[in-house]
Amino acid sequence: AIAIGRPDVLYSLMLLSTNLPIWTSPEYRHKYNANTLLGEAANIGGRNIKEIQTALRPHLGKLIPRLLRACNDPRRDTREQMTALWVGLTGGGAESRAAITEHLLTTIDALIDDATNKLWKARVGAVGALAEVIVGRSWSDLGGGGAVMDDEDAAARDTDASTSTAAHRLLRLLRVTTRSLDDVQGIVRESGEILGRSVRALIVRLCDPSGDASKSSEDIFQGKVSVAAAVQLEADAKAAASTVLRWLVKYGLNQPSPEGTGFCISTLLGVIDVAEHNTLQPVLPDLIYHLLMAMSGLEPAALNYLQTRAAGSDASDGYDRLERLRLQMASTGPIAGALHKCLQ
Repeated sequence: AIAIGRPDVLYSLMLLSTNLPIWTSPEYRHKYNANTLLGEAANIGGRNIKEIQTALRPHLGKLIPRLLRACNDPRRDTREQMTALWVGLTGGGAESRAAITEHLLTTIDALIDDATNKLWKARVGAVGALAEVIVGRSWSDLGGGGAVMDDEDAAARDTDASTSTAAHRLLRLLRVTTRSLDDVQGIVRESGEILGRSVRALIVRLCDPSGDASKSSEDIFQGKVSVAAAVQLEADAKAAASTVLRWLVKYGLNQPSPEGTGFCISTLLGVIDVAEHNTLQPVLPDLIYHLLMAMSGLEPAALNYLQTRAAGSDASDGYDRLERLRLQMASTGPIAGALHKCLQ
């Protein structure tokens, strides 16, 4: 209420946040309903819950990020109370989703800023809320635009969210995810793992032109989607893949934490699997080099120890078997499949 400059809104929010069964029982329902507490008689058409929701609609843009963060608070009591307030304010279900979609860009930008807050509880709530908000979003939902290939441009847009495009928000999501996976608080890292799965699924879907193209081709045949819309879908997929590949190759595989590196490798393999060959071409030399280094880094350290011991013994049989085992592991892993596509 203070954040939107309307302290009087506090009383309306309190009325919407009642979640204990006692307030819906017949004995107390008429004594403490919205009309009575607001001092308006019910027989003259006093204010009800639906009218409160309508009155608060203009303030949803500022309320939604704070409420979503509170709905993912680490404390159970806060989560339950804020979830009841959220449902009371937005209606729950499809209505809540529609309210988030209406203010999606401002909500994502605010939650990304809160995900780097100095207070760990704010980071937990923001990271958990981001994992829910980005599910099922398209390139145009995130702001549209082309690929980002310049670090200076990306840094400048980070300070001015009003001019950010989908590519800038995707890069900010990647940085927030890797940072949360390396957080000092364990509960933030747990929320970061959930966010990592959501971000990976979002990126792979945005970079996949074949899935969108197949659906678009069917719709085109039925006359539902124009050829220009299908071409735009492919252009959006190329912009997403070009932006993500450049960042993952340059920064993603050099994370200080193993969790962050694992997330980036998994995301990179998913993008390589769905991206077109002409999208991979500009970063191909660096991509192959980093994939080979990742293959070496993911190899169990115990194999090096065993092979060193076997090399010092008289029996060369064990050394050769271990070498064949290492080659077999390297050639059958997911990184080998990505390398094969790059070499094609």
